[in-house]
Amino acid sequence: MALFIAAPTYANPQVIDLASPTSSQSMTSDAGLAKTKQNNSLDAHLHQTAHQYGVNPLLIKAIIKAESNYQANARSPKGALGLMQVLPTTAAQYSNYNLLNPKENITVGTRHFAYLMSKYQGQVHLALAAYNAGEGNVAKYGGVPPFTETRQYIIKVSKYYQGLRYGSSTNPIITQEQNHQQAVSAQDDITNENNQPPKKPPPFSSST
Repeated sequence: MALFIAAPTYANPQVIDLASPTSSQSMTSDAGLAKTKQNNSLDAHLHQTAHQYGVNPLLIKAIIKAESNYQANARSPKGALGLMQVLPTTAAQYSNYNLLNPKENITVGTRHFAYLMSKYQGQVHLALAAYNAGEGNVAKYGGVPPFTETRQYIIKVSKYYQGLRYGSSTNPIITQEQNHQQAVSAQDDITNENNQPPKKPPPFSSST
C-alpha cells in the first residue's frame, strides 16, 4: 500500500543532517564528532541503498526533506513513521522493519519507491503521486490525482531535487508532469469530437 502523507508531528525531534556535506562543520566536542560520524554513516547507507535499488540518491534525499524534514522520529496523524514517513502496513509488504531506525526506514522507503518507479516505468511524477496519494488513486484518475496536496507534494520534492542537482535550471520532474497533463488533455479532445466539452484535468502549476 502506498502512502498518504499528512503533516508529521515531532516529539523531541531527532534531526538527521543528510541535506549537506558535514566536512565543513566545525566539531567542538566528542558528541559533535559522534553525530557527524552518524550522519556520514547514514548518508553512505542512503547512497548504497539507492544504488542497490536503482534510484537516484538525491531524489531519496528530496523525498526525505519533503516527508519529514530529516526528522528521524517524525510521526504523521495517519501513522506514517520516520525519515521517509513509511506506513507500517507498507513496510510489512517487504520485511520486518523498525521504522524509527533511520537506516531501516531509508531501506524500506527506498525499496518501496523503487517498486513504484518500476511500476510506472520510470515516470517520476507518477511514482511520487503514488507514494503520496496511493497507487489506487493514480489508477483511478489515470495519472496524478487532482488533489492539491499531491500536486504540491510533487512540486515540493521536485524543487528540493532541483536544488540538490540542477540549481536554477529546468526541472525534469515538473516538465514530465506538464507533458503528461498535455497528453491527457489532447486525448480528451480527441475522444470528445461530438462537440461536448472535454473533461480536462486541473492545470498543473509549478508555483507554490
